[in-house]
Amino acid sequence: MITGKEIREQLYESPVQFVEDRANDVHEYWLGFDTLQGVTTILKNVIFYNKYSDIDPAVLRHAADRGTAIHEAVQAYLDGLPQPGCAPEFEGVVAAAVESFKMFQQTTKVGSWQHVASEYMVSNEEDVASKVDLIEAEDTFDESYDLILVDIKTTSELDEEYLSWQLSTYKVLFEARNGFGPWKAVRLYAYWYDIPHNSWSYRPIQFKGYNAVTDLIQAYRNGEMWDWTKASGYVGKYL
Repeated sequence: MITGKEIREQLYESPVQFVEDRANDVHEYWLGFDTLQGVTTILKNVIFYNKYSDIDPAVLRHAADRGTAIHEAVQAYLDGLPQPGCAPEFEGVVAAAVESFKMFQQTTKVGSWQHVASEYMVSNEEDVASKVDLIEAEDTFDESYDLILVDIKTTSELDEEYLSWQLSTYKVLFEARNGFGPWKAVRLYAYWYDIPHNSWSYRPIQFKGYNAVTDLIQAYRNGEMWDWTKASGYVGKYL
């Protein structure tokens, strides 16, 4: 089978640049002198505008910082890089997460997947861009493979409806620049780390469809806010 590194070399390299200043809560996507909007912001503005509205911002920030530290540690492990540093308050949970992830790989089918990329940029190179946490490849045993777009979550519960919209948008943006490639399919998964139980699991995530993503992006451009009846009318399917 082709290696993850060889697959990565075949993928499109976006000219979009990600600019981050965590101290000042800056997370921006730039194409030349133009800024592009991230998928999470689009989802927050159009569908999930009440998500976490009843939670103290300080609590949200702490959880986000902890989640970022876990993300970076797992990605470094998969990329074969030294472990990055993190705030002392997160060192214990991050170390536990990485060791648990190693066991997760050894005891589930994800251990047979080829790691292709971390933080892969997807964009329509017009007004939307985001980075996919992980891209993996699964052998289909017929001289081909499936690509898998993975989002890492460390939330207390896994919101699969949110993930369906998020990963569906990533898939559409990915395919817009990479075509349909030599792979058989581009599937969607979540890796969820249950922090209290120090346990990882994987979940297949439904694809909302190409029309749903087109409508979502257009709604953002138009400044629309969907009610839940409209948003839930887009039914996904497993790939």
